[in-house]
Amino acid sequence: MNIPFDTTRRIEELERRFAEQEAIIAGLRGRNDQGKAPRWSYLARTTRVYGGDYPTDAGTNTFNIVFVDRQFTPAEGVQTVTDLDRSANPQAIGTTVNGQWVIEDELVIALPAPPPPGSTGKGRWHLIPIKTYYWGICDENLEFGDVADVSVYRRVGGIWTNSTFKQPVRDRLLTSGSTIVEAGTWVKFSWETDAWIVDAAACGPPKEE
Repeated sequence: MNIPFDTTRRIEELERRFAEQEAIIAGLRGRNDQGKAPRWSYLARTTRVYGGDYPTDAGTNTFNIVFVDRQFTPAEGVQTVTDLDRSANPQAIGTTVNGQWVIEDELVIALPAPPPPGSTGKGRWHLIPIKTYYWGICDENLEFGDVADVSVYRRVGGIWTNSTFKQPVRDRLLTSGSTIVEAGTWVKFSWETDAWIVDAAACGPPKEE
């Protein structure tokens, strides 16, 4: 049986519209799949090289890391969160995205970094530091426009303890003709663009921190 010409055109038009709808549905499914995809960011802690030392020189921004598992304990109000190291040994190498130094055992966000184009390597992890400042004690006098080594302190068991790591810092507080920040003085310092800068001096870290 021959199908009239106008009917054939109508079928073709319906098929065209059906194909358009299929394309729209496929796009929606793709967006839905992207929405369900896991976020490729993980909590990790910086750690020493297994059997070796931790980077301490100025400008070093590549660190060994161990990934952290998060466990939530149901409770009324805010849930209790516990971070557990998966391993005592370094599991990967990470580079901070802004070039800053990070103290050992610091919590960071790790994002996978693809290898360079044409490379067969696995790439490294990009690290986003969570902590924005540190406390320490000047090992030497800090003068206007100069740099001084600071012994970095961290809170361990409720007590501020020398971490054994040193970091060169610059002054921001001092102006021309200002007195120096003397050796043995507590300072609070933070990362700014490409260097650690003193934000406060002669005021120790708060006990509740």
